[in-house]
Amino acid sequence: MNKILKVYLENDYVGDLIEKNGQRLRFVYNENVHVDISLKMPHAIKTHYHKVVYAFFENLLPEGNILELVAKSKGVSQNNPFSLLSVIGEDCAGAIHLHTDSPSIEKTPREFISKDDINHIAINKDGARIVYQKGNRLSLAGAQDKTTVIIDNDEFYAPNFSFPSTHILKFDNNYYENILYNELFCTRLAATLNLPVSKMELINECETPYLLIERFDRSKNGNTIRRLHQEDFCQLLTVSSKNKYQKEGGPSFKEVIETINEYSYRSASDTLMIAKILVFNVLIGNCDYHGKNLSILHQTRSLTPFYDLVSTVIYEHISQDMAMAVNKKYNISMITKKDIITEFNKWGINGERMLALIVNDFKHIIKNAHELSKEEVFSSKQEDISKIIKFIESQFKKIS
Repeated sequence: MNKILKVYLENDYVGDLIEKNGQRLRFVYNENVHVDISLKMPHAIKTHYHKVVYAFFENLLPEGNILELVAKSKGVSQNNPFSLLSVIGEDCAGAIHLHTDSPSIEKTPREFISKDDINHIAINKDGARIVYQKGNRLSLAGAQDKTTVIIDNDEFYAPNFSFPSTHILKFDNNYYENILYNELFCTRLAATLNLPVSKMELINECETPYLLIERFDRSKNGNTIRRLHQEDFCQLLTVSSKNKYQKEGGPSFKEVIETINEYSYRSASDTLMIAKILVFNVLIGNCDYHGKNLSILHQTRSLTPFYDLVSTVIYEHISQDMAMAVNKKYNISMITKKDIITEFNKWGINGERMLALIVNDFKHIIKNAHELSKEEVFSSKQEDISKIIKFIESQFKKIS
């Protein structure tokens, strides 16, 4: 027995996701479609089969605790991507969205979300109505709960087919203390080094804070919001999100570079950006930076801004192994200057010259970190911020 989900790219119906007997997936393009939903699934080939289709669509789903909560709430199996997408596929990352029926041509009114609703979400994630709205995303598995919203004139609305979300709300939890401040600090620090990053701010209006993150896969022109299509590197390399870590079959840095060389219109500058984010993550101690944290925007065929920048080393119960190895080394404490140079050499670039360039570009990272730590938003979190800075100081000595 076949089940069908209609697949839309922005507002255009581009084809059908078909599940056969509750197991195998295939995707069939409409006859007159001239765009690709995936760089791995060109429209010139009308039908694509399970391996590449499963990897692409499964990677649109949330991960960790949110996946389990959504499955229970909606009465579907958390191991069945098709069933999950049938209930939460309306506002995914990028421009893809899925529907069981053809959505109405007439615009569906946006559902208003009050500040009390937001406060309830921030305090009680598991029971909050909006957590189960369509379009939730979670990238650090189990670490940070997320939901998507539209913000218009400082008011919040739930997204739907006609109105895509504009922002992500990211919530704290008890397992990773002060992780929102950690991410805000690391992201702002990256920005001081001219790395392209997500725009975010910490909101303290509720009883518990949350990060408000502007979506870079959306564009706004007047009152019109467009979905911008993207793919992460697990999708591009046909890897399930369950295997996103290199040790488990996930992308390596060399595979990321090879993919950039194959698909990017800005391969030289994108290679430089990958080299810089590798070094930056080694410096801040971000061991959880995997293939799902890197994406290519279809519109420009180049890397999206960097996101999910967190110093994981300050949490003792998180693995100290990098998600992607540097010169075959995973443990961050074992990675040396020579390893970084050798890793760069494997990409076909001059590793010594590249690292020297990056070290020069990052020469103010310690000064910038200390200045950033003085901002009022971090005033009550100095213990954790100091741990991050101390680690950066130690790591910068190793590589410079």
